[in-house]
Formats: sequence, C-alpha cells, structure tokens
Amino acid sequence: MKRRTFIKTILISSGAFIFSSRNPIASAFDANTIKILMLYNNMGNMTDFVSKWGLSMWIENKETAILFDTGGKTSTLWKNVSTAAVDIQKLSKIVISHHHYDHVGGLPIILEKTKYRPDVYVPEANLKFIRHKNPKAKITGVTGPIQINDYLWSTGQFRCSTDFETVHEQSLIIHQDGSLYLLTGCSHPGIVEIVKKTKQIHPDKKLNLIIGGFHMPNYSYHQVKKISDELKRLQVKKIGPSHCTGGTTVNIFKKKWKEDYVDFCLGNSMKI
Repeated sequence: MKRRTFIKTILISSGAFIFSSRNPIASAFDANTIKILMLYNNMGNMTDFVSKWGLSMWIENKETAILFDTGGKTSTLWKNVSTAAVDIQKLSKIVISHHHYDHVGGLPIILEKTKYRPDVYVPEANLKFIRHKNPKAKITGVTGPIQINDYLWSTGQFRCSTDFETVHEQSLIIHQDGSLYLLTGCSHPGIVEIVKKTKQIHPDKKLNLIIGGFHMPNYSYHQVKKISDELKRLQVKKIGPSHCTGGTTVNIFKKKWKEDYVDFCLGNSMKI
C-alpha cells in the first residue's frame, strides 16, 4: 500500500503557506518559494526520521540552502539528512544559534560532507569555542543584527544569564512577501525579548509565525499565559514551539492559540 501525503493550507494575514506531514523538500520550486524542514528535533515521530534531543532546520529556495543549527549527534543528523533527501551540496551557509551541544554537535559532519564550503555564522561570544572544535571552517562572529542573504537576517546575539552559565544566542528572521518568520534555537534570552528585537529591526513588517524552541519547561500556567498574552499583544500571528519548550507548556499554548498553533516538529516541512 502506498503511503499517502497529507497537506493542509494554513491561512495567514498576508496569504498562505503550505504545511506538510511528509517531506515536500524535493518537489519543484517556483521563483519565490522558501521551504523549511525540521531536520532534527526531540518532538515528533515522523517515519524514518530519528528523534533525538536538539534542533536543526533546513531552509531552502530555488538557488541555495541554509542550515539553522545542527542538532546534537552527527550520526542522527546525517541519517535525517539522508531520509529527507535534501541536496547537501546546495548548502551555502550555516547559522548556529548558540554553543550548546544539542545545537552545534552535528556541525562537523555537515562541514566534512560539504568540504567546508559553507560560511558559518555564530554568536561572537561563541566564536573561539566553535572555531577550536572546527578549525577548518569559515566562521564569522555575529554581534548585532546582520543580513545573511537576500531574505534572511540574524537578530544579532543576545546575552542572558541562567542558573549555570551565561548564554549568547541569535535567532533567524526570514523575509517573505512583506512578512516575517522567526526561527529560534532555544530562546534562552526569552521569546518575548526576541520578538521585541525582531520588531525593532523590522518595524514595518508583520510577524506571521515563530517556530523553534521557547525554553519554558518548568513554567507555571500563569507564567505561560502571561507570555502567550504578550506575544498576542505584539501581534504575532501564529506559533509553533517545540524542542526545549516543555510538554506542559506546549499543551497550554495549544489551548490558548487554537487554530493559530502550528505543530512543526521532526520531519515536518512548510512552504512560505
């Protein structure tokens, strides 16, 4: 029996994007399409993909591809790359959100398979650490907001303190059809602060969607509600938290956001 592909269209204020429970990355591109695939995640159970703690997203248009984070294990990342059948030789840039193993651990296998061609962008504070681990790589340290290609920006690095360490983290902003799509690694600095910075960088554009880690595993109902209300006040249209967000937090967001909640986990992909 053939396995079916189920695709639904999610309407957003500026138009629509296509969300698929199977991988459409190999399908033909039109000139303006950007595709995003969740390549590595501990949430989701897509057939043939390996689920492990961490996060990685593949971002692709007709000309080129970008990898946002690389998960934790090289073997898992490469298995999922093979399962997704993405064209690794199309990869021109890699963006690392922060230095934690579950976001940077898979970097060596990608660099090896691409013969170290992609440019790697990391928070400036993580530059020495990541360069030491990957001495052949072409690595750029990011401080403030920068444009990475014609449709992709970094928020610049945020600095925050946890109970154990100081973390520097950047997020990615995709421009498409006059709207913004925000991709987060772990959101250690706080998802609300990242959204505020995104809107400061691009005040004239609407924020249609946030996907990635929100890092809220131990938040109370009232803490999650407060953040949910603030995201709505900031006019975020839809959210798709995963990875380190926390199962209880995810369930609260689902109830609060209803049809504006997007399940975007391992193996899921979308066209924008």
